[in-house]
Amino acid sequence: MSKQKTNPFKVPEDYFDSLPGRLEERIASMEAEQVPVRRLHKVRVGIAIAATLGALALVTFPLVRMLSPASAQEDGFVEIALLEGAGLFASDYELAAYLEDTSMDDDDAFLSQAIEYLASADVEMDLIFE
Repeated sequence: MSKQKTNPFKVPEDYFDSLPGRLEERIASMEAEQVPVRRLHKVRVGIAIAATLGALALVTFPLVRMLSPASAQEDGFVEIALLEGAGLFASDYELAAYLEDTSMDDDDAFLSQAIEYLASADVEMDLIFE
């Protein structure tokens, strides 16, 4: 087998002479047909900021909500203990009436009813608060 030493490919005449002109024409036609590209960067940044703030609110709100009622309830019990220690309640019934006057949620209302029942059954208030 003998290898051919001649190149089987030919370049057309004046191909390289007319190449720059053809390239310029092709580039000009491509630039004319280009579709403007949308800039979504600003929109994506806005969406990312909104999502971050929403996630932060979803995490923070329940956390604050969980911490607030517990501290308010503890402050209320401390206040009641101080008032009772100062001798402002002459009887357990006055203390029960005071507890009813404070604003309550469902758990506090149940606790108030339980205290009222135990107070009416002549159970000492020290035992009730324990």
